[in-house]
Amino acid sequence: MKKSFTILRRTLLILLLATGACDREKPEYGEETLSPAPVVGVVSFETMQVALSSATENYSAVVRPAATAAATAAMTAETAAATTADIAADGTAASGTRAEIGALEGYRFNLIDKQGAAVAEFPYGAYPRFEVPAGVYTLTVQPADPQALAWETQSYRAEQEVYVRKDDTTAIGEVLCTPATVGVAMTFDPAFGETAAATVVCNGEKALFTPAESRTAYFLPSEEENTSAITITVSGPLDNGGTVTFTQRFEGIRAGQLCRFTVKGSSTAPPVIEWEGHDITQRYEATAELQAKINITAAAGIRDFKVEIVSEVLTPEILQGIGLTTTFDLINPGQYGEALEGLGFPTGDAVLNRTSVSFDISPFMPLIPLLGSGDSDFRLTVTDNDGAATVAAVMVHSTAEGETPEPEPDPDRPEQEFPGGEANPLDPPSSGIEEPFPGGSAGELP
Repeated sequence: MKKSFTILRRTLLILLLATGACDREKPEYGEETLSPAPVVGVVSFETMQVALSSATENYSAVVRPAATAAATAAMTAETAAATTADIAADGTAASGTRAEIGALEGYRFNLIDKQGAAVAEFPYGAYPRFEVPAGVYTLTVQPADPQALAWETQSYRAEQEVYVRKDDTTAIGEVLCTPATVGVAMTFDPAFGETAAATVVCNGEKALFTPAESRTAYFLPSEEENTSAITITVSGPLDNGGTVTFTQRFEGIRAGQLCRFTVKGSSTAPPVIEWEGHDITQRYEATAELQAKINITAAAGIRDFKVEIVSEVLTPEILQGIGLTTTFDLINPGQYGEALEGLGFPTGDAVLNRTSVSFDISPFMPLIPLLGSGDSDFRLTVTDNDGAATVAAVMVHSTAEGETPEPEPDPDRPEQEFPGGEANPLDPPSSGIEEPFPGGSAGELP
């Protein structure tokens, strides 16, 4: 019994000594235990400069009754200026100073972490310092109370990454704000009376324009799709005693774009492309006797005229040898101007804004068979100043020497497959023709 008591006492003594040793290993700071120091850094806005970008995409379109499908969605690029940001009200900012831009009064600055939470927020005009956990943040700038529709007041926004390092200060320099709204301006044709009106709807907001309204309306675009649609409804009297009511819709409008619309009270026909003495939907045998005079009419004037050669015979290598390429612009021919004029194509001012153009490429026809047998299409795309586009192809077949040519089209037998029936143009490997914005051909302002 005495032995058992001695063993128990020694065991308790060992446990007490061990516990005391562990306690002595822990540094004591009063009643608290030291915790790891936080990993933080500082973000300083004390030397921040705010700049407003003057880069704006300007687009133009004509709104008129009975518009063609091509013209309905046609917006044409005027400029896509990427100019230097305008800093401060007078356009200047000295190094190390803050840009005092009155246009940003009422804007809020937010520093957002990777989880989407705002860790710092302050109004424009304040230049604070914040201590935040080290990491990557997003700095956003936007109006505190954004207006869905505002007259003569463009809204801006900015978004840029900020890296905060441990025990370091990150100084914010220039913050570039870009346009965040869609601008709409309207001009009425003088033929309209004073009581005419055009209602513009964008993302549910409505702006009413009259012939006397010269201001620009700015709409907030759709946040979900980053694009917007503009619907314009025009109604009112004309000076000739008539009245008009019609609606047009334009899609794919984005923030930072200024859309200038010209309202017309009458409609014009889209461009017409004709092959004199021939059916332009047919394919003909290219020979010395084949006449290929092309007549084009465009009541609104020609704004854009492109030609694409899609051929089994006139390969890119052969065209290059005669100073041409597969796609060219007759209004702005560049280095191909001399070669095009030598083949009978008009260029430059002989096309631009003309209501009618004719050219004869008959001398080109007997040259094609010398290069081999196959189909060749001269695809013509003509766009007028209202944005209406017409596409047609001059289609021929060539037969090399020694081969039997295909029969000529018989107008009394329109159902024959080739060449008297309706011919299908060759599929180009790539058109090379600029896509319109959003549905017409890009060109100069009317």
